[in-house]
Amino acid sequence: MNHTAIKPPAVGSHDDWLVSMPKADLHVHLVGSAAPATVAALAARHPDSGVPADAGELAAFYKFRDFPHFLDVYKLVSDLVRSPEDVVTLVAGMAEDMARQGTVYAEVTVTPVSHISAGINPGELAQALDIGVAAARACGVELAWVYDISALVERAGAHRTLDAALHHPPAALTGDQQSPHTQSTRSAPVVGTSSTTSDAEFLVVPR
Repeated sequence: MNHTAIKPPAVGSHDDWLVSMPKADLHVHLVGSAAPATVAALAARHPDSGVPADAGELAAFYKFRDFPHFLDVYKLVSDLVRSPEDVVTLVAGMAEDMARQGTVYAEVTVTPVSHISAGINPGELAQALDIGVAAARACGVELAWVYDISALVERAGAHRTLDAALHHPPAALTGDQQSPHTQSTRSAPVVGTSSTTSDAEFLVVPR
């Protein structure tokens, strides 16, 4: 049997109408969505990170050999976020990219434990995300946050995430998502929240 490769059509001026249509993105990761220009700015701010700030070197840096290499690159980029100012840079860059794509609303996944481990306390993280929301609105983009409980964290990390969501939430926090492979935290008391559960998610919406 002969298989013919299907090539996607080239994007041209006739696609402008599609770009201009308002869109909603219901699952995007804050660090994973960082554009090269944003990563380069953070890398220049932290030259000891191992992430190149040069555009050409950064393009080569993002050529993934396999999935483990992708995870290594993701961790290096995530480690660039060391201060509240870095969080604001990340959010503002993402919002500018979304505005260019016609996105008007997005629910963005954030992993608080990663940023807390880098030395950003939950209150600082929430404040930085609030500042980022204001910057996004100035671009015509409305953001909501989903706090992620990564499968890579232990039970204590899951509780730190829930504590951040319950006691130091950003104003636009929508929920808290648990990986299906994360050790259950459902035995923990959840006070002053509404929640829905499934095998895939643990959702906490502060009132």
